[in-house]
Amino acid sequence: MIDGQENKTPDGLPARIVSSPWRRPRGCGQARHMGITTSSADVVVLTDGHMTFPPGWIATIEKHLEANPEHLTCCRMQSLRQDWTPFPDAPENGAFLALKSRERAGEFWAISAKWAKGGPESGPVSAVMGACYGFTRAWYERIGRPLSILEAWGQDEEILSLATHLMGGRVFLLPVIVGHIYMAAHAGRMKTADESALIWSNRYAVLDALPMPAEERAELRAWMKRTARIGNETGDHFTEERATAIRKLHDRLASGPRTWGQLKADGIVRPLTDAEQARCLDSTTLRDDARRGARASLHEPMPPRPVQCPLCDRTQFQRVPRSEYVRCLYCNHKMQGLRQ
Repeated sequence: MIDGQENKTPDGLPARIVSSPWRRPRGCGQARHMGITTSSADVVVLTDGHMTFPPGWIATIEKHLEANPEHLTCCRMQSLRQDWTPFPDAPENGAFLALKSRERAGEFWAISAKWAKGGPESGPVSAVMGACYGFTRAWYERIGRPLSILEAWGQDEEILSLATHLMGGRVFLLPVIVGHIYMAAHAGRMKTADESALIWSNRYAVLDALPMPAEERAELRAWMKRTARIGNETGDHFTEERATAIRKLHDRLASGPRTWGQLKADGIVRPLTDAEQARCLDSTTLRDDARRGARASLHEPMPPRPVQCPLCDRTQFQRVPRSEYVRCLYCNHKMQGLRQ
């Protein structure tokens, strides 16, 4: 049974808040998958909560998908400050997929969406970006329900875009500008150790789901494992349920009309240029907290870490030996050491 609370969007359209009484999704990927698969709507639009939308945006997406049901759509994206006013930057116009990238804090990523600087204001693009993605429910089923392999957050853009291309569809940028406050949901809090492990696990899950040669997959896994902070609990080993979902998606994508090699040949997935790689490592944006949505001042104290487990709301923990972490005694969730 799904409980629904009737609501309205800013455009006055009917909306329903969906919650599951029998299962708590582990992150936004699973939550979005549950929302899609329990919905009776023909058109699905995924958005973040801290966004603004122009009048008629839903109608534009719906009209485009009515004529192009095999498309995955995204919108032009304008970065917003914490007070909802726009930064002076020009809107971003979709993304491409980087095969490998070196990131700040010594991280090595594989298959990651990167903003396509400049480019057309509408038309085909390599990948969605900006947290406003539209597609038909039927297309989501056809491309293998790709969000079902994700936990925590991250890799939504990558797996939706790649599944669409491999199954013969197109990713299309609409001439609609939406606003987005980035990092707003993470202001004033730290990722727990388990969250970090699940975020990394999404990257491994996407690699395993893609129909690429085994030797290339092994090379990309080895690339990511060069990240110094990755430990034994990074998440490249999956539960049987999740491993089954990954294998099922892999088989579906391997049956598509386009191959992994064709996506690379067409530049859908490509290496970074030297300038693009330098931008990934640009230290000038590392502490741009206003843009990233963190605290307004670096001198403000961090708020107290929660004294309850974020998964089960219990309050009894056990410290992990020789570390700064603790584990919940009830659900075994690992997090940074609590302080009152």
